[in-house]
Amino acid sequence: LFLASGGEYDEQLLFKHKWLSIGVAILSNLQLYLFQWQGDNRKIWTAIISSSTILMITGSHFGGALTHGEDFLTFSQEEKATSQFPPISAESTVFDAAVGPIIANKCSSCHNASKKKGGLDMSDFVSLSKGGKTAALFVAGDPDKSLLIERILLSLDDKKHMPPKGKAQLTPDEMMLFTKWIENGGNNTSLYHSLEENDSLKIITDKVRVIETITESTKTYSFKAASPDVIESLNSPFRRILPISANSPAISVKFF
Repeated sequence: LFLASGGEYDEQLLFKHKWLSIGVAILSNLQLYLFQWQGDNRKIWTAIISSSTILMITGSHFGGALTHGEDFLTFSQEEKATSQFPPISAESTVFDAAVGPIIANKCSSCHNASKKKGGLDMSDFVSLSKGGKTAALFVAGDPDKSLLIERILLSLDDKKHMPPKGKAQLTPDEMMLFTKWIENGGNNTSLYHSLEENDSLKIITDKVRVIETITESTKTYSFKAASPDVIESLNSPFRRILPISANSPAISVKFF
């Protein structure tokens, strides 16, 4: 009921799930009284048990659809494409070629039209550009002031880190892609083929698209990650320290 008041879920699914669940609660209480009063009447007892079971199964299905998507129980025998990225055509934008597919793969399960966690829908560029309850997701041309970059660079144990702990995390290359895309304007109009060969956005786009078919070796460091408290104490208006990625002790330092 608390989640229902947030307006982050599909209204029709939520309505069905909520009232079916309330129905299960009411019938569960009725079972107790009917058993005390009519425990020897098998017809009444069987009817109330059957009704509760049907309501519970149906209500649970809608609950699963809310949290995991409407097709979460679709056991298709068809094999999915091995690549998450679509083929590049003359009309392909950088967003469609790389940014969008990564968002769909690692962000949209919690941020879609049916489940808007934090009021954020990332199912398409138009919804993405609207942002969520906190603020706009990114500031075009300025990744350092963009909420998206801030959240993905937080410590993995931070509750505001995105994607959340336990979900598939962004790779350092994917983080860099988001940074360069925002730096380049954060739009859905920049054509992939219009980028120069030495453009950093094109280079990281190509790397991200190719890297999924290659086993990437994880770079190791001889030092441990700095304490978040230490990093926070060293940050100032003239110096900014950020982790390179959630799973690496490496950090970047910028002086202003």
